[in-house]
Amino acid sequence: MFNWHKTSIQSIKNIKPKSIFFSVYGGNLSPTVEELLKSTLSSELGISMDENRSISEIASPNFFLLSKPEDKKSIPIEDIRAAKDFLQLKTNKKKYLYIDEGMDIRLDGYNALLKIAEESDESVNIWITTSSLSSIPITILSRFQKVKFRGPTVEEIESFLQEKGVEYSKSSLRFILKNPKVLENENFPELLKNFNNLVSERNIFKVENKDISLLVDYLIFLSKEDLPEKLKESHKKLDILLDVKKSLSLPNNLSLDVIKLRISSCL
Repeated sequence: MFNWHKTSIQSIKNIKPKSIFFSVYGGNLSPTVEELLKSTLSSELGISMDENRSISEIASPNFFLLSKPEDKKSIPIEDIRAAKDFLQLKTNKKKYLYIDEGMDIRLDGYNALLKIAEESDESVNIWITTSSLSSIPITILSRFQKVKFRGPTVEEIESFLQEKGVEYSKSSLRFILKNPKVLENENFPELLKNFNNLVSERNIFKVENKDISLLVDYLIFLSKEDLPEKLKESHKKLDILLDVKKSLSLPNNLSLDVIKLRISSCL
């Protein structure tokens, strides 16, 4: 858990039974909220877990986990119905339904949960994490508390990188400040070092295909940084890189070799 997430948790005064957890920069809050959930389940239901154990291992009639199976594009409606049945069971203890990543639920799934969310009392807790608040239907957003987690400060990023023993430049620090989600990649410190070497060597073909998208984001940032001093040249690079970024998001994009050639023209 990042330190800036810890301070966000400490600043939360009260979590309502129906709550959606999100970060201002679209980061993955699952590890953070799961730690908060473990603590809550321990204090309210007496469920104790080792720090390193996953919440998927919790076996309790008062807890239900919804998450997307690896082989599915979304959480199956059958799982939603099972969660709905769980919430309707009578018990003298609180119940917790945890939805790990709300954007993985289709609209019909949310419709199935909406009625029970409206009719249930405060003993029924529904916690949802999401990396995209806009992916949650308005009907759900209007009925749930939104728990916002802030992004890191410059000082917190510097402290994090220093703890990892990572060397960084001022431009790298500014890039991370604008794109803190990149810190979720455990290999990011080494990737950043490699990216800087690639730029200085002008050798894009050393980068692994899986890292192309992040490299393009970094080069877009550097081009924007250069705009005041190299207006015409930077604008040209920026147009190419933005077009490459768009191409990468398309289902039938250009071959990676062609994309790398286009990126090379911007180095």
